Amino acid sequence: MRSAPPAQSAFDVIFVIDASRNIGSAIFAQAKFFVSQVIEHFDVDGRVARVGACSYSARVVSSFNLNAYRTVANVKAAVMSLSYSGGNANTAAALAYVRTSMLTPAAGDRTNVPNLIVILTDGPSADPLGARVSATSILIASCREKCCITRCRGKDVLSCTRA
Repeated sequence: MRSAPPAQSAFDVIFVIDASRNIGSAIFAQAKFFVSQVIEHFDVDGRVARVGACSYSARVVSSFNLNAYRTVANVKAAVMSLSYSGGNANTAAALAYVRTSMLTPAAGDRTNVPNLIVILTDGPSADPLGARVSATSILIASCREKCCITRCRGKDVLSCTRA
């Protein structure tokens, strides 16, 4: 992966990674690796970016908050330690957890910077209406696609193609 200069505008990002049986443990591991590679482009050490993450199936099974780690190396290690659980995918429950437990000042959310929620999943939620209501200003990437980040006109762009 080509290295891009880190972004200088402050932001908080939470990665929400599907750990359901539809994904399977092998694709879940690939999704965690992908997220760890994306994180290399963030200025976590300089406090520009704060990163949190969670894995979910019927409920959130493991997570770490925005204020848990202050170095890229520690964030990457925490992502790689997220747990796979199998079961049904309830994206709505995961988004509700992010909104009520992770996007709070106590969990490290900064009210003066933008929040970005990135969901990696392979399909619809067990509660599609709840997920639709909860999903505003998020980026959804399919785990069944090959995704990469490229630089285009001075901005990082996520592009995905069928694997």
